[in-house]
Amino acid sequence: MWSHFVPRHDKWFDKFAADWGKRVGVNVRVDHINTVDVPRRAASEIQAGRGHDLIQHIAPFSQYEPSVLDLTDIVQESNRRWGQQLELCRKSSYNPNTERFYCYTPGWSPDPGNYRKSMWQQAGLPNGPSSWDELLRGATQIKQ
Repeated sequence: MWSHFVPRHDKWFDKFAADWGKRVGVNVRVDHINTVDVPRRAASEIQAGRGHDLIQHIAPFSQYEPSVLDLTDIVQESNRRWGQQLELCRKSSYNPNTERFYCYTPGWSPDPGNYRKSMWQQAGLPNGPSSWDELLRGATQIKQ
């Protein structure tokens, strides 16, 4: 798993994963890796034919589809339990050519952005946008 930018999250996740493992009878070990190193580490483990059983990363690795299990059963069970997966998540984890889910994307959230304060001041939002509507209105004004 990529090392979270909030260190307390890693401690919370380790306990969460260990507790889950005890409940379901699975041995769990979590390795936290710098996010930029996760793709290289995944590639080397696939090439070696050994390594982690599960990899959690901020983006799907479609290039590794031939080396991973089809996760259609996981997606179907998740949909049954918690409702349909967001369309963006489905599209980022499903290959319509092979009809396989090469990963499971449990959710999506936009990344925070940076902005030039001076441009937002001219748009009447001196502290930048604080809502989606302000972002849309202010960005439209800035672009014009």
